[in-house]
Amino acid sequence: MDQKNNLTGYFSLLKAALFFLVIVPLSSLAQLRVTDTLSNQQLAQKLVGSGVTISNVTVNCPTGPDGASHGFFEASNANLNLSDGLLMTSGAISNAVGPNDATLGSTDNGAPGDPQLDAIVTPQTTNDACVFEFDIEPLGDTLQFNYSLGSEEYPEFVCSDFNDVFGFFISGPNPNGGTYNQKNIATIPNTSIPVAINSVNNGSPGGSNPPSSCISLNYSQYYVDNGTGNTAPQNTDSTAVRYDGFTDGLFVKENVVPCKTYHLKLAVADVSDNIYDTGVFLEAESIVSTDVNLSSGTVSGNLLNNAIEGCLDGFFRFTLDNPLPDTNVVSFNIGGTATEGTDYASIPDSIVFPPGDTVQEITIDAFSDGITEPIEDVALFLINECNNQPYDTANVFIQDSVGLSTGLPDTVTICRGGAVQFDASGGVFYNWSPSQGLSSTTGSTPVASPDSSMTYVVSTEVGFCFVRDSTFVKVVEADFSLDLQPDTVTACFNEPVQLSPILQPSYDYDFQWSPVGGLQDSNMVNDSLPVAEPDSTTSFTVQVTSDSSNCTLIDTQTVEISGQAPLIDIQADKNNVCPGDSVAIDANILPLSCGPTVSGCQTQPKIQQHGSSSSQGNGTPFNGDDEDGRYQILLTPSQLNNAGISTGTIVQLFFDVNTQNSTGQYENFTIKMGCTNQDDLSQSSWMNNLTTVFTPKSVTTNAGFTNQFSLDTPYDWDGTSNLVIEVCYDNPNGSAPGGVDFLNSNNVGYNATLVASSNATSGCSLPVNAAQTYQEIPNLRFRVCEPPTKNYTYNWTPTTGLTKPDSLETEAIIDSSITYELFVDDGQCTNTGNITLNIDTSYDVQIDPGDTVLCTDGADSLKLNATVTGNPPSQALECGANGTTCSTQPTTTQIGQGTTQVTSETPYKGFWDDNRVQYLIRASELQAQGLSSGTITEIAWNVVVKNSLSTFTYEDFTIKMGCTSLNALPTNQFASTSLTNVYGPTNYITTTGVNTHSLNNSYDWDGTSNLIIEVCFNLPAGQLDDNDEVLATNTSFNSVLYDQAFNSTNLNGCTDLTNPISSTSRPNFQFTFCKAPEGEESFQWMPANQVSNDTIANPWAYVDLTSNSEFVVAYTPPNGCTKYDTINIPTQEFNNTISDDTSICTSDNVQLSASGEANTFTWLPDATLSCTNCPNPVANPDTVTTYKVLLQDTSNGCEQLKSVTVSFQTPQITFINSPGLLCPNGSDSLFVEDAGASYLWSNQDSGSGIEITQPGTYS
Repeated sequence: MDQKNNLTGYFSLLKAALFFLVIVPLSSLAQLRVTDTLSNQQLAQKLVGSGVTISNVTVNCPTGPDGASHGFFEASNANLNLSDGLLMTSGAISNAVGPNDATLGSTDNGAPGDPQLDAIVTPQTTNDACVFEFDIEPLGDTLQFNYSLGSEEYPEFVCSDFNDVFGFFISGPNPNGGTYNQKNIATIPNTSIPVAINSVNNGSPGGSNPPSSCISLNYSQYYVDNGTGNTAPQNTDSTAVRYDGFTDGLFVKENVVPCKTYHLKLAVADVSDNIYDTGVFLEAESIVSTDVNLSSGTVSGNLLNNAIEGCLDGFFRFTLDNPLPDTNVVSFNIGGTATEGTDYASIPDSIVFPPGDTVQEITIDAFSDGITEPIEDVALFLINECNNQPYDTANVFIQDSVGLSTGLPDTVTICRGGAVQFDASGGVFYNWSPSQGLSSTTGSTPVASPDSSMTYVVSTEVGFCFVRDSTFVKVVEADFSLDLQPDTVTACFNEPVQLSPILQPSYDYDFQWSPVGGLQDSNMVNDSLPVAEPDSTTSFTVQVTSDSSNCTLIDTQTVEISGQAPLIDIQADKNNVCPGDSVAIDANILPLSCGPTVSGCQTQPKIQQHGSSSSQGNGTPFNGDDEDGRYQILLTPSQLNNAGISTGTIVQLFFDVNTQNSTGQYENFTIKMGCTNQDDLSQSSWMNNLTTVFTPKSVTTNAGFTNQFSLDTPYDWDGTSNLVIEVCYDNPNGSAPGGVDFLNSNNVGYNATLVASSNATSGCSLPVNAAQTYQEIPNLRFRVCEPPTKNYTYNWTPTTGLTKPDSLETEAIIDSSITYELFVDDGQCTNTGNITLNIDTSYDVQIDPGDTVLCTDGADSLKLNATVTGNPPSQALECGANGTTCSTQPTTTQIGQGTTQVTSETPYKGFWDDNRVQYLIRASELQAQGLSSGTITEIAWNVVVKNSLSTFTYEDFTIKMGCTSLNALPTNQFASTSLTNVYGPTNYITTTGVNTHSLNNSYDWDGTSNLIIEVCFNLPAGQLDDNDEVLATNTSFNSVLYDQAFNSTNLNGCTDLTNPISSTSRPNFQFTFCKAPEGEESFQWMPANQVSNDTIANPWAYVDLTSNSEFVVAYTPPNGCTKYDTINIPTQEFNNTISDDTSICTSDNVQLSASGEANTFTWLPDATLSCTNCPNPVANPDTVTTYKVLLQDTSNGCEQLKSVTVSFQTPQITFINSPGLLCPNGSDSLFVEDAGASYLWSNQDSGSGIEITQPGTYS
């Protein structure tokens, strides 16, 4: 007493300091989740299941300094054996959230106690009571519910005055007479002892407390030790609740009068003080009333679904949840399209259950009326006697006749020596006659190969009817032959075999192969030369029908599997290769393929264990409360590798049962296995096409790893695929194993477990719509034998470019796209694998003109032009929000094509107040979608299931981005990469479909770095709804980190969440992306000294008879491979001469000449030439003229253009001794400077001078 009083004072002093410590565990690491956001009516409605209605809810629970003392809890991943429901406490619901570390779960609400609880713990009194009351109306005559009491009083204060207590009080009619008046039914099973700290405990007094102070120390089987706050693993295990102890397996059960109103009062309180919280967890939908379930079928069992007129009866089965001590009458309504008394015999409108009975049936006797009708049905409706409304229904369908068929037309034609296969339907068991030519006289698919034509009859007996059908098999002489040889072919598993029937003559034939499942492709079923690749030895039958005679021949070939061809996995480190790049190639040889073992164990099996958790999981294959169950788990290669299994043959499987509660057998218990590339399990479908490895048997369970199952068919696992294990069982109606056997399980970051259970159905065929997923994997042991060591020989083809052609790990230096094939031989079987390395061909460079000859008589030049074709990458931007404007049209690209629905990794995690998630996308993933450096303007996620309300708002919704060199995210802490805010914070409401976020700050990506995208939001405490599901793709690396907080008052999702969980299931992204602006591209010409400019696209090339005639251009875009092109310009000597320029006098002509190495001449203009294609034409111009001649050598294609100009001469006259004046009767002389060969004066003289005697003008 003194010790706790001292702690009380100490706790009061520390309460303010510990407040934040109390809140921190509400993050994602605390798997128990609590909230006070539901109304009291909603909480009460959560409690009730089938056969109960609820009303008049009143609650008196205080709200103290640490928040509400009652609310909703969800414990699917906590260490409670309850899923969810109502949590009532004597302090605060937040104190129940683990782990159970040194933080004390204690709140003093300063509230009073409850008088009825006081009466239970007298002489002590109660404080801080939380009381929840409501009225119910049960449909049946028994009321029951499940609960767990947890407390911080455990174990120190057992047998002390601090006897915190829970009461469940019922008031209403007692079916045995009188009334219940606040009767406490929260008692230890099969006793009248109230449930309190001093009655249900670990069996030992706390400290020095006297045992006499306890009510009982004899019920420790209901107690679970949860540590002291300093005890591992609970002090760090986020799945542990905070209470030091809690109960398991407690329930309430009481007889009631159907359709009467009962008042229930639930109350919990501290005793003798106000501290050290106690809480009671009341399971959702566990307050139920004994009810009747209705199902239907036919007397054939599961063989035929419909009743048949005059032949096969149907039935309705009524099943009670629990046997009753008195006679019980159940009434129902009758409906359906069939008419009672006309289509089937009249039936009563009620059924009677004698005392102790749980199953009753009504037979539907369908009349044979001879009328052709569609399928009709009889429908029964169970009526709620309290409100006269139907609450369950079932149907029996009635068909006119058996509908027996041989599966073939009335007449078929076969060739003599041929055969035809029947495919009977409509019955259950079949008999055939006559036996002549039949492969079997029973079964649905016998083969008929008669020597002569005959009629085959099939008969079946269905209920009271015996029916027949027949087919006439007409035998004709074959007009062709069929030979499928050899009869047996030996092949290795994984090795394809060509099936090659030989047919003579070459007609047109129709082919039908079976079985289809053994063919490499089911589409080959009608091929003439299909390829077989069976998993085991298989006989393949071909039916060949001649188009000319319409007759059929059959032949068979057996492919016998012996040995297993090695599987080959080849990977390269690059997916965008430039010419001359070095590519790392890594080949891995896998000795086994997934499937039933081919060679069996050839080494000593070893036991390997996955998981060592002692925490009880939720999903279990042993759901013995129900008659039928189905359970699948998916394990990843990394999980199996960590268990010491690299590849091998599984021969035994062990399950680790935490709590064994079943009392009977699991009938038809079956185990199946299979491999898949799917990354998790989904409630949309079971994993199908699994191999049965443990055939149906009756089994019982035990605690621990003693539940071992030796596989009838050992299973080979390849070491790289995900492994799926399915367990199912099918018990007879009314004989469930009697209790759930839970497994020790480990939490994982994906939907690893899928579970369903039911009654009166087939467990191995349970539909997936009844299934529940869990993110957990149980502890498992495998007995595995490793494959025998083999000596492999292998070789690569071709070896071109390989640095180590004799190694599985090599490098290839490639200049063009190439496919490498690896051939592997293990001494018995062979196989090949291949990988294609592609050069980036999205762009190229080309020199114009192409290769040409340059004819020259010295130095000459040629204009070159480098043209870029295709789509070269743009410039590389620097990572960041740089304000880059899109200069190209944006496009939308999706990263990830997965179809798995996820809720943990979604960016829209509305079940939590606060959320923070990081995603990593590798540059290679972006490059594989054709993206290079550019600007991201929008990000989108596709919501496939919107679970949040249409008005629910994600507040402060924010997106950040950053570039990183990390190839994977860390496992337990967020990446510390500096991130830039690109969207928000804003309020956002999701919609079904693509949710596009247009970035406030567009983000530039450099084209080579990996990307981190972070999403976070921050809601007010308790303002939550549900997660919106998106599609995701499984990656081979940690691509997701997520953390969240629940009902947190002082946490900010974007800044305060620091304890993430890693995952490989990354949501699919959609990016709106525009390429970077065109950047600096470069050209480099060689030889540089023979071009006018060696760094431009179109330089002049200088060539002479002595220089290099090859020119090379190297083109490099801003962010890509260098591309090359080459042009050859050989020179040809071509020497020619023509006439020099000349001048002539008016009206004169002149002869032009051209000579040299040309053999063809073309002169222009042609109007004043004596000829235009001769070497020496005569020119007679009337004005100055430039003549051009095209000189050609037709033997080598050389051409040369030369020109000559013809002009005119005009004499210059200079007068000498020109008098200017003449005296009277005088004379003078006039001379000219010699300017020509002849003269003519105006006075008709012809000398160089004249005598002048008369004045005048002379010329």
